[in-house]
Amino acid sequence: MFCMRCGATNEEGAGTCASCGGAMASPTLIQAPGAGWPVEPVNDSGRHAGVPPEIAAFRWHWGAFLWSWLWMFNHGLVALGFTVLLIGIFGNVLPEIVGTANTDGTSSIGLVAALFCLGLGICSLAISIYIGVNGHKLAWRNRRFEGGISQYLQVQRAWHNWGVGLLLIIPVIAILAAIVLPVFASARENARTASCQNNLKQLSIALIAYVQDYDEVLPQKGVWCDRLYPYIQSRRVYVCPDLPDKSSGYAFNAALSQVRLARVADPRDLACEFDATGGWNLSGGSELPDARHAGRYKANIAFLDGHVKSFSLEGMDGVVKWDPLR
Repeated sequence: MFCMRCGATNEEGAGTCASCGGAMASPTLIQAPGAGWPVEPVNDSGRHAGVPPEIAAFRWHWGAFLWSWLWMFNHGLVALGFTVLLIGIFGNVLPEIVGTANTDGTSSIGLVAALFCLGLGICSLAISIYIGVNGHKLAWRNRRFEGGISQYLQVQRAWHNWGVGLLLIIPVIAILAAIVLPVFASARENARTASCQNNLKQLSIALIAYVQDYDEVLPQKGVWCDRLYPYIQSRRVYVCPDLPDKSSGYAFNAALSQVRLARVADPRDLACEFDATGGWNLSGGSELPDARHAGRYKANIAFLDGHVKSFSLEGMDGVVKWDPLR
């Protein structure tokens, strides 16, 4: 007697398996040529092989479902990558061909790609469900099991265990990735913010050195980058890590243009250089700060006394001063 669930051998006449409590099967045993142990009748290879009722009684095959889903998911990623590549190559021509060019000149090709991927996912899931339902029949016809039903059950139990293991491991990996990836992203953002603050620190030190060399008069707006460059000797200091394509990611407080340092009321709260988008020699006031750090929530500001601090755009009001005479 062989267990239909685990394939274990039990005593003749047993109603349930002594190992797992599963239902028993009692097919006719035969002697395999050259073997010292009796085996169940083996199946014939090929798609038209008959399926024993013990095998046909199974309604679902987790191993076949999960492994087929992973296989098609991998091929789906390849198809998605190929589709994105085609869109990148024929981005200007494809919208006209498929009729997704809009009247304003834009394109809905992204929607077409999304629908394609959705259809691919639905088809993959449908095929996997079909394989899961008919997995035992397909597996029995797929190869020759010299050990009969007992060997078949042992092989399929191994596939089932691997499939269930993947079912448990993949969500755990996904959860860990969801926890770890934001931490790495936050660390990278903090590193970029610190690098930006270091740039502003060097610019503020260069500004103080410039004032000492020019009779305590601050540089003129519109040329401040040029005036401070001899004190820095590196254009990399002007480049913010979050704006690597800009010649300068900072602006100068235009209210300080050619102001004598003795007229400044309080340099501790007076902004001199700050995050802004505009380029080389950009100057302006409180309308220019660009909140591009900490998830596009904060902007870095260097003060005339040399210290640097991050502020939200709302947090600047009443704290950061722009007028040197107040």
